[in-house]
Amino acid sequence: MLNKICRFIKKEKISLKYIINTHNHFDHINGNKFLKKKTPAQVISYNSGLRDGDYVEIGNIKLKIIETPGHTADGVSLFVDKNLFTGDTLFVGDSGATVSKDSDRTKLGESLRKLITVCPRETIIWSGHDLGDKKVSTLEYEQKNNINSEEYKLKTVHYKF
Repeated sequence: MLNKICRFIKKEKISLKYIINTHNHFDHINGNKFLKKKTPAQVISYNSGLRDGDYVEIGNIKLKIIETPGHTADGVSLFVDKNLFTGDTLFVGDSGATVSKDSDRTKLGESLRKLITVCPRETIIWSGHDLGDKKVSTLEYEQKNNINSEEYKLKTVHYKF
């Protein structure tokens, strides 16, 4: 898969600037070293200093960082133009498990509520794994149908950047 990515980058003459990690689990960071050797890309994540409200600029695209701990302590989601890249914080129909040493179910619930507070309801969810009954969803759909929907409905907290 990594060689396929490198071939695509070369074919399309893309200059890879960043490798953005949504959290530190091996299945999300496994290719970092390989891609770093093949490209000039910089690896960035919560652990490298990304924080709530920061922006990562790539050309004319500005990705807004939203801290979303719970699945792991270092979880972040990326928001741009009504698209939300959630890593393992939010899946179609579910959320990431809280089984790691640095997982926290309460914080995951807070992160889920935070996402529906700071992002428009029509925001498209792009999760780190294709585990649901469809590839993508919206925050509105997840608030109504996600197995964690009761956690979504708990006290609404208003977050500001």
